[in-house]
Amino acid sequence: MLKWLALLFMTIDHIGYYFYGILPDEIVVLLRCIGRLAFPIFAFFLVKGFTRTRNPFHYLFRMASWAAIAHFSISAASLAVGRQATLWSLEWTNVMVLFTFAITMLLGYDLAMRSYHDMIVSMTPVSDSPFKLKESHYDVKVNLGGISMSPKVGVPAGIAMILISFWAVFALHADYEFYGLLTILFMYISYSKEEDCVSVPMLLLLLFILNAGYIAFDAMTLGNAESALMQSLSMFSVFLFPVLGKDRRKPGFLGKYFFYFYYPAHIVLLLFLSFYWNAVMKFFA
Repeated sequence: MLKWLALLFMTIDHIGYYFYGILPDEIVVLLRCIGRLAFPIFAFFLVKGFTRTRNPFHYLFRMASWAAIAHFSISAASLAVGRQATLWSLEWTNVMVLFTFAITMLLGYDLAMRSYHDMIVSMTPVSDSPFKLKESHYDVKVNLGGISMSPKVGVPAGIAMILISFWAVFALHADYEFYGLLTILFMYISYSKEEDCVSVPMLLLLLFILNAGYIAFDAMTLGNAESALMQSLSMFSVFLFPVLGKDRRKPGFLGKYFFYFYYPAHIVLLLFLSFYWNAVMKFFA
């Protein structure tokens, strides 16, 4: 249910974005404000997916593949309607590009934070002999998944992955850029796998600090903070997580891939609809 709500919020947001100049300004602002609720919900499900997946590298590859599909689909449509000069433009890249590097960032965060955590298994000998053995324990270090890494390597490697992720979203002009990565990182820090949800007070505090910084940055660099103030409305979606976000069922094939497909498909559709709407209005003007 929560993911479908995010899909609805996202669609409303993009209608406001792609029909800017067609719809009245007041309607556009209302649609964009409602749309702000979508991103934290998708970030929440990305974190859930990352904690549930048995192979995060498969998750990373799948997201990167769909990011490329989305980019070239949207670029081709933008080129066709005259909103973009070339298919290879990187002036803007879609939110799946951000999610790709968000997964990379979370891999780096886990590597940096957990490479020094040794898991110890304590074993006690068992015998069929009627004579009682002297009680003894043997502690053995194990690494689940067969991966072992020294903190001397793991911590710098993890930090490097985090820094590369931040550099990449900036260089590729990924949707939400630093703000998006930090939102996802804070979501991950406040997420409990056992509870299958975030700590709402912790997450709200972190997001409040992030949005306050974003508002201050926009005010200093742009001279106004209208966009950042609108984005701060996204924090209200956090209250939906404990109510609608605790579904432990794994989605089926169709449920999983529909969301990947819908993202570029609905943007391509909105690009053509807005283009033809403008053409019709000009014809009858």
